[in-house]
Amino acid sequence: MSSGQRGFPALADYARENGKITAYDPNWRPSLWGSRAEGIAAMRSLVGRADIMKVSEAELTLLSEKDDMADGAAELPGQGVKLVVATLGARGCAAYTPAFSLHRNTYNTEIQDTTGSDDSFSSALLAKIVLSDCRIDDLPENNAFPCGMNKNT
Repeated sequence: MSSGQRGFPALADYARENGKITAYDPNWRPSLWGSRAEGIAAMRSLVGRADIMKVSEAELTLLSEKDDMADGAAELPGQGVKLVVATLGARGCAAYTPAFSLHRNTYNTEIQDTTGSDDSFSSALLAKIVLSDCRIDDLPENNAFPCGMNKNT
């Protein structure tokens, strides 16, 4: 485990203790871990430190051991996550809280390059939440999730 991987839990704990929103994107990369089990265990160890999780369908399956996305997302709030957003590629995104779930389609565009698309999506999502001055616990269903953010990528 790298020093960054060891330091992140303390940083996330500090942020939450000081009333800051924490967000976590597992960004699963099997090649970064000695074994699949080690990587999954490390990802799971950070779930309870996140208010918001942005996951892919594959990451959600790895973390929850559930094939159904809604069932998998339902597992995470019990660990402290308030909002789970799953990116679905050309199908948009899905958001889950203990109170509601929703799906947003993306724009139908010709994809040129997907490099940085998850980072753009996460940035837009977090900016929307922070700029709306909305508590995550009370996130309204009509909040504009950024599924179309990457239409030019």
